[in-house]
Amino acid sequence: MPWVESYEGTAYHPNIEADLERQQNIAKEFEHIIVLASFLAGDRLSLASYAHGETGVKERPGIWADLDFNEPQVIKSYLNYCRDLIARFQPDYFGYVAEVDSAFTDINDNRFSKLRELAKTIYTTLKNEYPDLIIFAEFNLGDRPYMKERSEVISALLPYSDIYALSTYPARFEKIAGDASKLSDNWFTLARRYAADKPIAVLETGFHAEHFMHPKLGVKVSDHDQRLLIPGGQKSQALYTKQLLEAAHQMNMPFINLWTVHDLDALFALLEKNDPETRTSMLRLAMDMGLYDQDGKPRPSLDIWDAWLSLPLQTDI
Repeated sequence: MPWVESYEGTAYHPNIEADLERQQNIAKEFEHIIVLASFLAGDRLSLASYAHGETGVKERPGIWADLDFNEPQVIKSYLNYCRDLIARFQPDYFGYVAEVDSAFTDINDNRFSKLRELAKTIYTTLKNEYPDLIIFAEFNLGDRPYMKERSEVISALLPYSDIYALSTYPARFEKIAGDASKLSDNWFTLARRYAADKPIAVLETGFHAEHFMHPKLGVKVSDHDQRLLIPGGQKSQALYTKQLLEAAHQMNMPFINLWTVHDLDALFALLEKNDPETRTSMLRLAMDMGLYDQDGKPRPSLDIWDAWLSLPLQTDI
């Protein structure tokens, strides 16, 4: 977050401005636009770092270092940033926080109370200013124990979201462990229990088409310098794609987004070159989830995706 500039109403760093303009140009190619911003840091527990521009992301400077979710400066800065993104992209859907229930499970946690206060202020303010815009928070969908642990947090935050937008990566849960045939029929319908009367959508999801290998986590593999954390395969990915699309149809989801379309091997090679610690990052979970592999070769899941995409759109539901 460019906290300082958004608060003061001054220009962003040229690098940030250039990146936003790049994304705006890409967005012009599409009929429907979803924009997601977030005030949460990567740990999903604390306030986002400072997007400086010259040096990328760093600790929040000066007084910003100690500010909490519900501070007036944070509220003003984040509202200004959201307004700017809405003006730039004119989105159909606007998300103001990512995976808000990822780390918090206790509604009595003082940090959660402050987060909830910020979420309420951001949502209600933006909704009053943009009544026709669908404004949402992003939640997580996991197995039954995972969801039960977060049920109170979800209930506390769902009033500040027009839809129940989900991040879900079933392969990472132990009972599934990369095998889509172990995914129960009620994986997605489980979301209905928590969605109240909100429409359900999938903001991000994916399934491993290759084994996820990690240098530190998982089972040691003979004659290999990495460990096996989560198995994966093209067959399982194709089955999950089919399950996902069938659920989206049956539940009348307004949208689903895959993460990602193309494998990210080249990106992670670049990231690891600039920051060796990326090699041990759990972000690498997304590296081999593409409908296309690292060489651009289509996987079987692409045929399933394209078959559904070619069907006529139902407008009478």
